[in-house]
Amino acid sequence: MLALIVALICVNGLICVEYVEDSKGHLTFPALPVDATSITLQSNLISSVSLGDISAYTQLTNLDLKGNELSAFPDLDPLKMTIEKLVLSSNDISFIDVNLISKLERLSHLDLQDNEISSFPIVNGPPLADLLLLQNPISKWPNLDGISETLVSLS
Repeated sequence: MLALIVALICVNGLICVEYVEDSKGHLTFPALPVDATSITLQSNLISSVSLGDISAYTQLTNLDLKGNELSAFPDLDPLKMTIEKLVLSSNDISFIDVNLISKLERLSHLDLQDNEISSFPIVNGPPLADLLLLQNPISKWPNLDGISETLVSLS
C-alpha cells in the first residue's frame, strides 16, 4: 500500500512538486531542479531518507523532516557545504552520531525537539546559532564547549 506524501520542493520560493513514498516508508528523491533551496517533508511516515547523489544541489540550504518516523540522525554528507537549517523535530531519534553533525559546516539551525534523545554529544563543528532540544528525555546538561561561541538560542 502506498502512502501519499506531500513533499514541497521550493525553487526560488515556489512550491512545485508532490511525491509518493513506498510502503516501507522510504523516500528517494527523484531528479530535482539543481537550484532547489528548500525541501519540506513534514508529517509523513518516513523512517529513512536516501538522498542518493545530491551533490549537484549546491543551493539546498533548508531540509525539514518534522513529524516523521526517523530513528537516526540522517547522513547528509552531500549537503555538508550548503545545509544551514535542519528540522528533525517530532521523530523517534534517540542517538546522534557526533560525526554526522560535525561535518555539516554551515549548519546554523538544528531543531531536534520532541525526540527520544537522552544525551547530546560534544560537538566540535558547525556554527550553530539555534539548537532546539525541548521535549527530549535529556538527563544531563549537554556539553556545548564546541559551539558555545556561536550559539545564540538554546531551548
